[in-house]
Amino acid sequence: MYQDVATHPHVNADLARRWGVASQILVPLLARDRLGGVMMATRSRPSSWSADEVALADALAGYAAISIENARLYEEARDSLLRLEQAQHSIVRSERLAAIGTVAASLAHEVRNPLNSINLQLVQLTRRVARCDETLRAGLSSLLETARREIARLDGLVEEFLSLASVDRVSLVPSDPDAVVRESLALMGPLARERGIEVREELEGAPRPIVIDGAKIKQVLVNLIRNAIEAMPGGGVLTVATQGAPGSFVIRVADTGVGIEPDLDVFDLFLTTKKSGTGLGLAIARRIVEAHGGTLSYESEPGKGTTFSIVLKS
Repeated sequence: MYQDVATHPHVNADLARRWGVASQILVPLLARDRLGGVMMATRSRPSSWSADEVALADALAGYAAISIENARLYEEARDSLLRLEQAQHSIVRSERLAAIGTVAASLAHEVRNPLNSINLQLVQLTRRVARCDETLRAGLSSLLETARREIARLDGLVEEFLSLASVDRVSLVPSDPDAVVRESLALMGPLARERGIEVREELEGAPRPIVIDGAKIKQVLVNLIRNAIEAMPGGGVLTVATQGAPGSFVIRVADTGVGIEPDLDVFDLFLTTKKSGTGLGLAIARRIVEAHGGTLSYESEPGKGTTFSIVLKS
């Protein structure tokens, strides 16, 4: 309590004059032995403070300190609950993915055997058709090609289901992430250009190799690049960029396509906006990245495009 701040050695007289403070009471805001700040009551002229005024200031400071502490505890509790919910959701998602992977792998093996048999029969039939006259051969060849395409599509679906069983198994070795990106673009770039899409490669260059499973990360990138291509049916720009940061390495796949609606969880199992999609690709991609200790996220604006970001430990 300072009756006249101008005469007190611990008070900055210039500041007191600027703020119009001539007399003041300072009360610490203490709650649960934690100092939350200081409450100051002031007057514009020097004067004494009665015992009732001091008691009132002390009481108000106590209420304020408790309110501040309760607000802090509420924020901490809310943050802890949010982290718990996220961890629980991650565990449930992982267990669900593992369970589906086990069933899917068993089913996929059962489907692949007859598919292989059908494919072999088609090879034999193709050889026999080659010996037919030209008119019959032209008609049958078209049918055979359609059958081969459908078998290839089914085989791709089987492969996707099989990957569910091994999504968490990664072989980590020091690798050049930019080389993995270039390999992925070499696979998907021709398809993008064929569909009138400009491909931009913006690779900063990794300062040193990072520990990843190159084949798995390439699987993720091929999936993201394919999705980006399919999101631009009328053409556009596909940009694949890399950027090194302290402790991390970021790979971004951006398109100028249709974008993603804000209420969609594209990482949810079996959720897809494609007519022939399984809804597994992005769920598998995120699980692969998480198995590396990294994160896969995206930003999107409907009608303007989407950017997926893979953040890996370096």
